[in-house]
Amino acid sequence: MYVRLLREILVSMDTSNSDIRRELIIECCKRYANDSLELTYVDELDVEYTAERAIWWYTRPTFMYRMLNQALFTQDVDIMYKMRFFIKDLHQQLEALHSDYIKTLSSKCITVYRGVSLPDDTFEQIQQNIDGLISFNTFLSTSTERRVALAFASQKLKQPGIQSVLFNMMIDIEQCRSPFADIQQLSEVKGEKEILFSMGTMFRIHNIEKLSNGIWEVKLVLNAVDDIQLHQLTEHMRAELQGPQPLFTLGRLMKTLGQYDKAKYFYRILMNEVMSNPADIAQLYSDLGTISMDERLYSEAFKYFQKSIMDHPDTAQCYSNLGLAYGELGQYEKAHEHLHHALELDRNTNPSLQNCATRFNNLGTVYYKQKHFDEAKQHYEQALKLRMQCLPATHDHIAQSYSNIGAVLYVKGDYTGAYDSFIKAFEIKSTSLPSQHPSMAITINNIARVLVGQGLYEKAIPYAVQAVDISRKALTNNHPQTQEFINSLQSIRRKLTSLKNK
Repeated sequence: MYVRLLREILVSMDTSNSDIRRELIIECCKRYANDSLELTYVDELDVEYTAERAIWWYTRPTFMYRMLNQALFTQDVDIMYKMRFFIKDLHQQLEALHSDYIKTLSSKCITVYRGVSLPDDTFEQIQQNIDGLISFNTFLSTSTERRVALAFASQKLKQPGIQSVLFNMMIDIEQCRSPFADIQQLSEVKGEKEILFSMGTMFRIHNIEKLSNGIWEVKLVLNAVDDIQLHQLTEHMRAELQGPQPLFTLGRLMKTLGQYDKAKYFYRILMNEVMSNPADIAQLYSDLGTISMDERLYSEAFKYFQKSIMDHPDTAQCYSNLGLAYGELGQYEKAHEHLHHALELDRNTNPSLQNCATRFNNLGTVYYKQKHFDEAKQHYEQALKLRMQCLPATHDHIAQSYSNIGAVLYVKGDYTGAYDSFIKAFEIKSTSLPSQHPSMAITINNIARVLVGQGLYEKAIPYAVQAVDISRKALTNNHPQTQEFINSLQSIRRKLTSLKNK
């Protein structure tokens, strides 16, 4: 879902300015300073590149192919942003070729193949996800010739730690939402009968079988709009992320993915270069404030929220944000005042169930901070009720409500109820958020805390370890959240050691 949204944002950007390509040229000159051959290609890119030859550039054995796919595979948004002109040109060239290509097909269904070598753990994840979805984040090169793909799959056959895989992909051309086309006439490489798909193409895993030659054949079926929950969540997220301009939307996407430094990087570009509308700037300050809240920088968040209130188009949201910040700063009277005012504004203007749910959730958080747990639970439950009425079932805000209710039940000693709530939150986040999202670490650590409360120390340790690992990757080792989780893990291990020594 997020790869498709990212593709939409990048493709919507204006890349006509020649300076945009210079950003990539400068990056490549630094990266390949000691590689004379690649620098030759960099010079060629600088002088001769045109949008009409994007596919040709993609299929050449140069840095362009490797850099793009590495960035897409690792989700290196900084490099993707510098290559946005190339991503846009590739996608639009495939779109232009797509309609002509499908007219040449005699059947509404085609089968294409891709041969790869996968690490054992990656292949195991595919094996455990039969009937689940698999998304190819990169531009996807396939062939209509099975033998061509088998040759690629065989390259590391019988190598330890590697599985040779043949993807057998069935495509219903009427259902495909990502453009694809036969690129033989434009490709640098001839004879492979290559069909290239745009980034973010999604398939459902149908079945897996091992062939007599030791290669695994994984049969995939193009995923159309048959996953109702995924479709609903995608549409809702597309609307939520929409900003005044594409770069603003990209910043919001990074914020949603928990990549706060990248979000702030794009917001700084907006602030320094292109934003002049006071309402847009106010929304930017508001977004920066929510990032600071997630990073537990509450005084910084408060300053951003104060800057946003004069020109922000949604006054109720501003009061709600300030109320939550006051609560985290321990100024509970002002917190209640601002949050109730936000709720009143919502009710008197254009009531939105989602906005009202946010106000109830924030009030619940303030009550929780005050240790008024019954009132907190009541407001959290009201927020959950409203969210379930207006949001897709897999939306992260529903998971947030379950987590908050679980936190109240935990402090009240209802470990069974807390565990159930945290598990519900985890299940939703597993489908709606990246596996390395900071919020995932919080939920997993909460599960560990409940198990500790039940005296199940050995069962708690794997959860606590996973929470630390995710937080380290998402937020760095020195982040307060990571340090909190490390201390929690060490405490669990000490308790377990103490019990074993008795």
